[in-house]
Amino acid sequence: MVSARSADPRRSWHADEQGFITLVAISAARELVDDQRRNAEHEARRLGRLYAALSEANQALLRASTREALFQSICDAAVDHGGLALAWIGSADAQGRVHITAASGRQDCLDGLSFD
Repeated sequence: MVSARSADPRRSWHADEQGFITLVAISAARELVDDQRRNAEHEARRLGRLYAALSEANQALLRASTREALFQSICDAAVDHGGLALAWIGSADAQGRVHITAASGRQDCLDGLSFD
């Protein structure tokens, strides 16, 4: 078997005695590995942000003087450190309707929502 390299370093091709050329695409395997690495790095960053938010929420438990301040601090931590676009905490009244107690981030998403 005769072996030669293409101009693209991600591929190699081989010609047998009859002249049939077989292209071996190494790039697909490399792309798969690169995708897996990028996904793992993304997941590690996401988990790091969530851990930071959890840590901030734990600190809020120690610092907050009121229930409302605690809820607001937890929402702020989720957005500021957790990378969330919106965080909110609601409380149900005696009739079962949910009212937003604290919110942070894209609160415009909550406009017009009813939690009856």
